[in-house]
Amino acid sequence: KNDERIKISAKRISDIYRDLTYLFLRDTDIHQKESADMVSLLKEQIETIRVLAEKKEITFHLKYQNPILFEIDHESAVRLISNLLSNAVKYNRRGGYIKITAEEREIKITDSGIGISKTAQKEIFKRFYRATKQSGGFGLGLHIAADICQKYEITLQVDSKEGEGTTFRLQFP
Repeated sequence: KNDERIKISAKRISDIYRDLTYLFLRDTDIHQKESADMVSLLKEQIETIRVLAEKKEITFHLKYQNPILFEIDHESAVRLISNLLSNAVKYNRRGGYIKITAEEREIKITDSGIGISKTAQKEIFKRFYRATKQSGGFGLGLHIAADICQKYEITLQVDSKEGEGTTFRLQFP
């Protein structure tokens, strides 16, 4: 049990470090764009976050047909997917689910979590904004996701109902 807690804490610290590093280095051109398979990246990130999800008895359902290839630097792709999946776990209910659909040029990540109020939906992409105090965080994840989407011209949409869950939709150009 203690080993599991250490793994979870190490993952959280690692994610915070990566988010802060991304924010400080995002304007530098140290990362090269490459053709990324976003479906493979989804699978990798699901495995990375599975320990946290299992602790809350959250199940993943991934549906895809073909790879979604997109020109993006690897670290930005990881940060984008990781932050959206992390939030889907953090703000989900015990025994909940995360449904991920990757079709055509779109990825949808839907959770059965607490949802986001209409008022908060207008603010969630601002740096340091936190819609709830339910789970830890610094209000950086969605800001970073929105920043990456803007940089790579990915459309990012949110649809949420309080008490029912949230869907984030990524549409790739």
